[in-house]
Amino acid sequence: MQLIIDTSNGMAVRNVAAAMPRRLLDEQGKEAENATHDAAAFWGLADFVFEPSVRQRPSGVRELGDGILLLGDLGVVLQVKSRESLSEDPDRERRWIKKQCKKALAQGAGTIRELRRQPAAMTNLRGRRIELDANEARWIVAVIVDHDDPPADVSLAPTENAVILLRRDWDFLFEQLKSTHGVGRYLERVSGDAVNLGDESIRYYELAAADGEAEPRPLGQGFFVPGVRRLHEPLLPMAPLATEAQVEHRLFRTILEDIASIRLVAMPEEIRIRSLANLDSLPTQQRAHAGRFLWEAFESAREVKLPNVLWQHRRIFGEGATQLGLGVCSHLSEEIEFAFGTWVELRHHEFTERIDSDESVTVGVLLTPRRDGKRPWDTSMAVAQGRIELTDEQLAAYIKVWKREQDIAA
Repeated sequence: MQLIIDTSNGMAVRNVAAAMPRRLLDEQGKEAENATHDAAAFWGLADFVFEPSVRQRPSGVRELGDGILLLGDLGVVLQVKSRESLSEDPDRERRWIKKQCKKALAQGAGTIRELRRQPAAMTNLRGRRIELDANEARWIVAVIVDHDDPPADVSLAPTENAVILLRRDWDFLFEQLKSTHGVGRYLERVSGDAVNLGDESIRYYELAAADGEAEPRPLGQGFFVPGVRRLHEPLLPMAPLATEAQVEHRLFRTILEDIASIRLVAMPEEIRIRSLANLDSLPTQQRAHAGRFLWEAFESAREVKLPNVLWQHRRIFGEGATQLGLGVCSHLSEEIEFAFGTWVELRHHEFTERIDSDESVTVGVLLTPRRDGKRPWDTSMAVAQGRIELTDEQLAAYIKVWKREQDIAA
């Protein structure tokens, strides 16, 4: 499908490709589910995509959705309906779509109730298991219709916390945003609003155009510190993410994959997934700026020879209670990792006090060059949550090394 869009900068042409082909390894319905998962894992991260789970009930076995996306405090139950035997009667196809979507909405609501009733052990596409407590998240249902030739003008009315779309449009959203968090945020935004099946890309560009004309919302005083530079951009880009600054975006995506591959010692898998969700929530321009900072700082750091040590830091924060701390150091050692942890603790302590929130989170990512030729760098991560208790001695020692945030352009 080709869209011609009238924007403030002139006419733009966007092509919406057909859905990713189904494989032929299993029955069609299962392959449609697999293709839905694959799109989310390929353009987003496999860590956020959880396979269907089953639960034994007195009345039999209950499947918990056709998959689940878990994005920090937002969960998306997937219900995939695939049409196997097409007819040449458009009315018959409309009836099938409406019947299956009504069934899928009920199934999705039932899955949310079941998950809230009792936590479930879930496995993501990275092969890692977590204990999912649904009461800690907001939930929506995404009904994905897998139909090779859907009739026009199929009007559907989703429930308040649900969205219905073609698998083609599911793929479009992920290719456009290249972020599981971005797609989840979009689905939550449009949930409950009716649109003709197949018109999701049209609705997307209408909202993207409105976002482009919106004025930035004022930030609270607690978010202004020395050295802060504000970036304003629409949540929904008109062009696909990473069309520009491709090197920076690829680097940022590589860092996410690095974090997903770190062998955890003391950190639970749930914390890793939530931290990845925080990083994945960065909008387009901020991803590019983060990637550019990391690349330029890394190029400087790799030229430094011992005993000299070079540190560079940058922080990114917005309206919420989460800040991201990026660090690059010229060498890696236990002392360097410990020092980076103290920087994260100090900046988290200052951030928490400044915004006065018990829900504050700081995710710190450290890049250090490797000298053995096996790969360019090592990636380390440190996470701090809520109010942390620092003794007067600790605080004084941290400030002596890193200075207070109001004394530097952090």
